[in-house]
Amino acid sequence: MTDFYALLGVSRQATIKEIKSAFRKKAKLFHPDKIDGSAEKARCLIEAYRTLADSVTRREYDRKTFLYRSAEPVGTFEYRTWLHQQLREHGVSAEYQAKLVFYDLLHGFEDEALQIYEKLGDSPDRLMVRFFEREEAMDAEFCIVGEYIRRNRFVDAFNVLSRLIPMEQVQPGFGYFFEVVLEELRTLVLDHLSKVLTDVAYLQLIDRALALRSSAYNDACFLKRKSELFMKRNEPYLAKRYLEEAITVYPALLKPKRRSRPGKPKTQIGSTIFNHIHTCLFQ
Repeated sequence: MTDFYALLGVSRQATIKEIKSAFRKKAKLFHPDKIDGSAEKARCLIEAYRTLADSVTRREYDRKTFLYRSAEPVGTFEYRTWLHQQLREHGVSAEYQAKLVFYDLLHGFEDEALQIYEKLGDSPDRLMVRFFEREEAMDAEFCIVGEYIRRNRFVDAFNVLSRLIPMEQVQPGFGYFFEVVLEELRTLVLDHLSKVLTDVAYLQLIDRALALRSSAYNDACFLKRKSELFMKRNEPYLAKRYLEEAITVYPALLKPKRRSRPGKPKTQIGSTIFNHIHTCLFQ
């Protein structure tokens, strides 16, 4: 894995200002028009800058590199071969399986990692926190979420998140990265799962998402979606109830949006459905 900090010549604690300054200096050296320039070096430099200059992508990169270093074998020791050997010698071992999942996730064996992870079933052994530091274990399981999403296995991804979020609420493990986890949950529920579940199953899953109490904004978005579903089922009283609850949980839900272009009137999130509900109730 490329060390973007080393490429730019800055420390891991570098400020945005320091990263921008380092990028400008390196860009002059690696510019393709220079004698020592290289299009490939310039491309890598731009990728490093774009990653580290944005707080969200920088957090994701820091997490991935932390996990990668944690799972990296020492010297020429074939750690993966050794783990498989331990499994052959000791039979089914949740500890060695968990370590193999951790290693495989970060070394291009994602399919194998998922197969082993699923062999652990729903037993407590599936919680990797039993065998790693809390932060590392939670990061590894969040990588599992990403792999499930890439394979369109959205319900499986949700099930893992529904375990991770209560863990974070009891004792923080993600820290500032938790914002990314919350956004992943929101995208999963509002965008992906709505396309693969029936309305009844989707409503049940939304209730499960609400039971997590992940954040006020997430809850408001989920309640608003329930309102839309009940409106679709021609049940305006329930639609009104859930929309009002959403606004109570997160009043800013009805704040005007920013104008996308001059002259366009401001609209409100949920205002259309609110008007539709009002028409159905009082026509």
